[in-house]
Amino acid sequence: MIPLSIEKELAILGGSRRDALEQAPHALGRAAFMGLANLTSSLAAGIAAAHVVGVVFRGPLALAAATLGGLLVTLLVLMLNRVLFLRPSQDGGWRERLLQAAPRVALAVALALGISAPLTLRLCQDAILEELESERQERLQGGDGAALSAASLAELRQRLQNLESLVGSLRDARPEEPDSDEYRAAKADFERAQAEFSQLRATVAPALESERKVLTRLLATPGTDPRLIEALRAQMSERQHALDQASQRVREAQQRLDATGAPMREVPLRLAGQIQAELDRLRQALVQLTKQASARKPAGDASAGDAEPIEPSLIDRWRALLRIASDPEHPDHAAVRQVAFRLDVLLILLQLTPLLISLLLPANALDRANEALDLLEGERIVLGVNAQVEQWRSSARAYPPGS
Repeated sequence: MIPLSIEKELAILGGSRRDALEQAPHALGRAAFMGLANLTSSLAAGIAAAHVVGVVFRGPLALAAATLGGLLVTLLVLMLNRVLFLRPSQDGGWRERLLQAAPRVALAVALALGISAPLTLRLCQDAILEELESERQERLQGGDGAALSAASLAELRQRLQNLESLVGSLRDARPEEPDSDEYRAAKADFERAQAEFSQLRATVAPALESERKVLTRLLATPGTDPRLIEALRAQMSERQHALDQASQRVREAQQRLDATGAPMREVPLRLAGQIQAELDRLRQALVQLTKQASARKPAGDASAGDAEPIEPSLIDRWRALLRIASDPEHPDHAAVRQVAFRLDVLLILLQLTPLLISLLLPANALDRANEALDLLEGERIVLGVNAQVEQWRSSARAYPPGS
């Protein structure tokens, strides 16, 4: 049993007068139920408002703004429901009473649906954040980011080709080579290293490109064994390492060749070395762009040192919820629709049940006490006003104008 003091407070929240409770202390059950329904829906509205305000306002003031917004909306809905739950007039037939109750019913349903939407966002938050993260990954792997990466890769490859052509022309335009055994040995080493690098690049580069495509497909396939992905990445890293070592041998052989060259060759070779350094820098940039475009880690593999993702806005959350609810193929489609539907039904019942009780059930002692006290208070006001008017009339007769 609910203590009498609590039952009285709930009855007041249900729309009853405080002085009427003393007239019918044993008829508080119906009004207490209405008050409990009012309190429940008001708290639900406050929680919904706090969630919305907390998402909209971020930073150090988010908690204070959410608390204040939740309290204000709770009080607003509490007072509004007290008015909605008042017993309608019993004058007239059923049609008149239904017409009187129709605006209240419409307002109660609208209020329930307004409360339900933010609560649905909160209850389905995990599914919404997962959908937003999936959308972000798709946008990174294909779309604007992929188009930008492709354009950057094409530009770098073109610059590499131009610089390689320039290096070749500088080397072809060199004057007569020195006639020394040391120079010829260094030249043979350089040509051998360059041939090995060219042969290795001709075989490794296509393999790396093929493995990059396979890795992209594996990352886009749910349920792929992480060990398979790590093994493929390790294999790609070994190939790239072998290619880098061959390039390093070419540079070392080039340096030995330059050291044995005649002074007449210092200027073109120095220029060729500078261009070769630029080529190496561009190759590193190409490797980085290739890794960023084709070997992105899944969201769950992000390290603790990575930057925190941007908190999605209220519009982003609502858009993701609508997308899940409208896509029958989405794995969370049925669950989200069930949560939204049942929450709507629950809140609509919380709002409509007190209205239907006051509309359909006959008046009890507390209802009659409320009506009688309202009538007595209205009569008291009317009698007071009439007495004041009569007093003014008596004063006017006692002191007529001009006397």
